[in-house]
Amino acid sequence: MSTTSHDRDPYALRDRILALDPVENAREIAHLFHRDFQRALLPQIATGFFATISPPRMTRILIRTGELEFRNRKRLVDQMLIHHEMLTHGFVPGRGRDALRRMNEMHRQYAITAEDFTAVSVETTLGQLTAAREYGWRELTEHEVLGVVEFERVQALHMNIRDVPATEAEMVAFRDDYFARQVRFAPSNRRLAEAALRLLATAVPVHIAPRVEKVMMSLTDPRIVAALGYDYPDAAYRERVHRATREHAARDATDKRAPQVVLDLIASVYPDGYEIDRLGTHLRGQGQPEGRRDHAGPPPMCPV
Repeated sequence: MSTTSHDRDPYALRDRILALDPVENAREIAHLFHRDFQRALLPQIATGFFATISPPRMTRILIRTGELEFRNRKRLVDQMLIHHEMLTHGFVPGRGRDALRRMNEMHRQYAITAEDFTAVSVETTLGQLTAAREYGWRELTEHEVLGVVEFERVQALHMNIRDVPATEAEMVAFRDDYFARQVRFAPSNRRLAEAALRLLATAVPVHIAPRVEKVMMSLTDPRIVAALGYDYPDAAYRERVHRATREHAARDATDKRAPQVVLDLIASVYPDGYEIDRLGTHLRGQGQPEGRRDHAGPPPMCPV
């Protein structure tokens, strides 16, 4: 097997990031950032979902679809793959734009407010940066922060989400205000959280499955934990979980392959590959379109 430069030098991807312009090359920077922090970003898959289901007005809509309660494995994988396609290929004609079109088709099906769309975009961005800082094997550079924020802002614009803040500080202020006004407990939040934890228990290592609720709540913002109706674990337990997460993510320094848990999750839904047009939800009666199979197997990096 050939050895690439980042196999020999763990900082090679960071150095490539520093050579790029954070505005003109934002997509490339975000892509390299994801490759360098693949295991560190794994918690954000769960915590980002928990944030989405913490405002009651969101969960009332999501409960009615049944998608996140009864088909959440496919929904999670589809979301990961759509984001992976846009992150890898951008928004020019081709695979990235096909994924963008599929995402926008899904969004138009639901009466979700513009503010809630903005909140999801902001939480996705901040969640990635927080996970990289908290669990990552190296220091996060300001250069890549700028690139990731810019990529997510441009991606939001392509999804007709117009009011995404332009800086990390502005995003934090927006999130804090939104949480104060919209994030609170409702039975619908808890119902979707229980469905998510049942799914996560099948994806984590066997020894973690019995404790998946406490482990996941240790990685989640306490405001969200309360809105889901769970107890926030004590500081000593949270520190043990965070330390174990950092130890696992340390492999990112030398192993740039996708984490096996992600590959297994994708393969459990798409063992023979996937078609972009078939990802996500489709209106009742609309059916799923015929299309070409774009992958013989799962993608070579962690699509989060």
